[in-house]
Amino acid sequence: MPTSNNNTGFESKEQQRKRMLTNVAIWVIAIIAFTIIRGTNGSSENMVNLSQEGIALHSTSGVGAYMHWTDIDHMEMRENLDYGTLVDGTDARAEKSGVWQNDEFGEYDLYVNPKIKNCVVFYLTEGKTTVINVENAKTTESLFNAAAEMIQD
Repeated sequence: MPTSNNNTGFESKEQQRKRMLTNVAIWVIAIIAFTIIRGTNGSSENMVNLSQEGIALHSTSGVGAYMHWTDIDHMEMRENLDYGTLVDGTDARAEKSGVWQNDEFGEYDLYVNPKIKNCVVFYLTEGKTTVINVENAKTTESLFNAAAEMIQD
């Protein structure tokens, strides 16, 4: 007759339950660690969506903005821009977004990964300024070129 003695090769229901809870705890810890590492590895979740009407901007903090092509007066590509100080939004290692202030623009909208050195500065007809970059330097340049074509049309 089988017993719950470990020497016989059978586990009691209590031992099985403890083993299952331990396995679940290990998976939960692994998922939490993965999420923390992914969130701090330097990759920004900023999203820039271009459409026929304009550019939609979204950040991991939930901050967002929209620029119609007709609202853009002009734009330029910049490198190593002084972002200034945070007014309202996010100032993290992998993302700077929201409303910022510097000596050059005053208060302006910022959506960048600070590890990427170049950015596109949009000067809007209403006097606002928006600064963005995406993924990497080459993709940011492609964004600049695509936006330039939309503004010229």
